[in-house]
Amino acid sequence: MIDFRYHLVSIVSIFLALAVGIVLGAGPLQQQLGQTLTNQVSQLRKDKADLRTQNDLLARQLDASDEFATSVTPALVGSRLGGRSVVLVLLPGADATLTEHVSTVLKTAGATLNGRVKLNPSWADPDAGKVAFRD
Repeated sequence: MIDFRYHLVSIVSIFLALAVGIVLGAGPLQQQLGQTLTNQVSQLRKDKADLRTQNDLLARQLDASDEFATSVTPALVGSRLGGRSVVLVLLPGADATLTEHVSTVLKTAGATLNGRVKLNPSWADPDAGKVAFRD
């Protein structure tokens, strides 16, 4: 049977652990922990601002490159594919917007777009063509 002293020691140890936690949490550890968290938050805010600036710069560069490509495409590809027949082969996950842009450039180059072949995802799956052999 469990002795009364066992219960008394358990209760005293619980309250002692609680008191030590309160003293350390409210005393010397509080300033270090608070300062550490404040420094981390400040650093994260600075990193966020730097990343936002970098993101804005990259977005402006991307817009400029898109504008340049749109303006020079007719001069570069005009009548280069005159009289040629073209079929687009679309891999799984092909972007519809990009596909339309490629179609437009091909037509600008003078090609006749005869069709589109859309491949199934199983075409790129290396396990799709395997046959299981039994001994």
